[in-house]
Amino acid sequence: MIKPLRNELRKFVGVEKQCAVSLIVPLEEGFANQKKNFIRIKDALKTAREEVEKRNLDRDLALRMRQQFKRFEEEIDFHAGGGTFVAFIDEDDITTFQLPFTSPEKVVVDTTYEVRDLIFTLNRLTAYWVLKLSLKDTRLYFGFEDKLFEDSDFFMPSYDNAFTERRKEYGSLYRSRIGGYDQEKKEMETRKLYFKRIADKVEEILEETPNIPLFVMGTEKNLGYFRNATKLGKQVAAEIAGNYEFLTTGEVGKLVWPEVQKWVEKRRVEFVKTQLEEAFKQKRVATGIEDVWKAAVEQRIFILGVERGFIQPAAVNNENPYELKLGEEAPEGYEQHKDLVDDIIEATLQKKDSEVVFVNPDDLKDYGRIVAITHW
Repeated sequence: MIKPLRNELRKFVGVEKQCAVSLIVPLEEGFANQKKNFIRIKDALKTAREEVEKRNLDRDLALRMRQQFKRFEEEIDFHAGGGTFVAFIDEDDITTFQLPFTSPEKVVVDTTYEVRDLIFTLNRLTAYWVLKLSLKDTRLYFGFEDKLFEDSDFFMPSYDNAFTERRKEYGSLYRSRIGGYDQEKKEMETRKLYFKRIADKVEEILEETPNIPLFVMGTEKNLGYFRNATKLGKQVAAEIAGNYEFLTTGEVGKLVWPEVQKWVEKRRVEFVKTQLEEAFKQKRVATGIEDVWKAAVEQRIFILGVERGFIQPAAVNNENPYELKLGEEAPEGYEQHKDLVDDIIEATLQKKDSEVVFVNPDDLKDYGRIVAITHW
């Protein structure tokens, strides 16, 4: 899912192993390309094997890596959604991901994992949730840009199962009369129960991502029931009315993506034209890379605004994190950062209630291309 995927990748930053192998393989979308994708992964594994054999590893470590490669080859698994297949293999563990974007192919054998560029790309994608309401088959998806993935952990019983439980609760009331008021009450009560359960489950999942929008699809009637049951409020970015019960994940994605783009533009305008102006009045704004970096170090960022495409290499003083040297060459006593903007984005996203808004080039030209609305 959205936040867990970021968090899982972050676990590999800075981890050191005796032998750390990173396989990064772009995949083609569709079931027709599954065999081709499998061959690509096998070819990357072959390259990794050859590279490890060239290293002067001690006998025990070399044996363990051969065993890990064999196990990985026997368990290769990926879905037809395309994106990028990533495998981190070391002497103890094997971890795989299928990321929702295309990354250049890499096979790296080192003592650390090739993970920073993956996080960099993921952090700059538009993330969102999609809920498809149905009396028979309600589903939750998470999206990055125009790619949509079903949340396999989300499961809701059908409307019929919800009614069975409500019927046990009301028992004699439903058995004593037929039609009329009681029939209408049965329908209303069972639907309320069903959509309240959906709302509770979705709220539990979305609790960790309060600033990531939710798009809800369904018939007008079902949308109304969900609207009355949910406490998500403004996190529901848009409702898309219609009967979409039998749409595939790909069809849902194509339908929702234009609505997501509209929301992104609306959010951009709101931030640049309204929220930023109000924050300046309250003197809660940091502008430019140096002041925004300071706010990030102090964990004061509430909403970060960044122009798309803005990158700033810089070096940070090892003893004083507030002291920067912009550029690609770190003086003695400084640690070079490939992109300080990405580090600021990372620091912002670590806090549950903070948000990153990407805006158009020149939207923030008067503020050094990056700006932060701060908590204080």
